[in-house]
Amino acid sequence: MGMVYQYLNAFTFLLQATPIIGVPIADYMNAAFMRMIKDGVPYKPAPDASSNYLYFYYHLNFLQEKLGLVKSFDERHQVSERKDLLPLCPVLFCYAQDKAFMFHKESTLKKLTERKDGSKVVGFGPKWSERKTVKKEDRVGHWVQWNAAEQFNAEVKAYFAAGE
Repeated sequence: MGMVYQYLNAFTFLLQATPIIGVPIADYMNAAFMRMIKDGVPYKPAPDASSNYLYFYYHLNFLQEKLGLVKSFDERHQVSERKDLLPLCPVLFCYAQDKAFMFHKESTLKKLTERKDGSKVVGFGPKWSERKTVKKEDRVGHWVQWNAAEQFNAEVKAYFAAGE
């Protein structure tokens, strides 16, 4: 399926802006896709299409760069001058551990954990290898802010409180 799902998610985010019919159709498409992938995480209720804003804006920025409408990310952030591509500011990095594929490297987690600037790494849910031994309702899945909302919100509040 590759990146095709990202275009579907971006489309449902865009579709929800259509007056009257957009939200129910986009939410239905989003829920149907989640049922189709059967990731084993019980989303109740399922995240709505507005949860897909990141997919939309990621691809919008990508297209704008490729069409020359905006400078590339590297140019805007002087990346070519930096060896370490991690943000220069403190980072709260939250992720679900019970996914088959991660969008980050272990070395990224290690670097953030070792930083002395207040950065923090938080893994939610059981690890993928423990998935079969954990009840479905205890799994987190892709949207940590949705399926582990209380823990996620507590981590975010504590992180920002510590930085005051």
